[in-house]
Amino acid sequence: LMNFVNSWLAEPWEQTEVKLDSNLVLEKQSKYPELIVPDDAVVLTGGIDVQRGSFYFTIRAWGYNMTSWNIAHGNVFDWQDVEFIMSRQYENNAGEQFQVRLCAIDSGDQTDDIYELCAENQDWLVPIKGSSNPMFSRYKVSNIDRVNSKAHGLKLFIVDGGQYKDMIASRLNKPIGKGCWMVYQGCDQEYAEQITSEEKVLIKKAGQDT
Repeated sequence: LMNFVNSWLAEPWEQTEVKLDSNLVLEKQSKYPELIVPDDAVVLTGGIDVQRGSFYFTIRAWGYNMTSWNIAHGNVFDWQDVEFIMSRQYENNAGEQFQVRLCAIDSGDQTDDIYELCAENQDWLVPIKGSSNPMFSRYKVSNIDRVNSKAHGLKLFIVDGGQYKDMIASRLNKPIGKGCWMVYQGCDQEYAEQITSEEKVLIKKAGQDT
């Protein structure tokens, strides 16, 4: 079928089983509103994408069996707002307080500045960088080699984004509950579209599907 679509119809082949729709994300809304930590959560983590002139952040709560809930996301325009968001206290319905234990920030853009920020906030912030090639493991640890930087010797995590995207896709297809990748009640359409903006495509390299 793939050969027919590619060769005879001259159209790109779509892996429909891994093509996600934004509605699927919105179907995974939990019963918890934004900023509320779910009752079964045990830890919070954060992620930051460095964009031109702003920082896009997300905070997820994690429970057992890799069950996770998005409790906050958004775009801010200065580092002080990022620090406030990541260091503030979040509560569950019982009043128990949680704080982000670890936050990963993409260092692919404005690299030197990001390294400096990580050096100044080592207690909660780590730099990551996407691998240009598929890896056997989801991530590997390297060291930053910047002799004249405060970040010299700091750990840099090289991640295989494809593996993590596959994991999210598979957990989005689980029913709400154990092991599912969920969002908060009232999650916006824009966030859902960002999550599903990419599609996995098979490419032949040296006779192998990649």
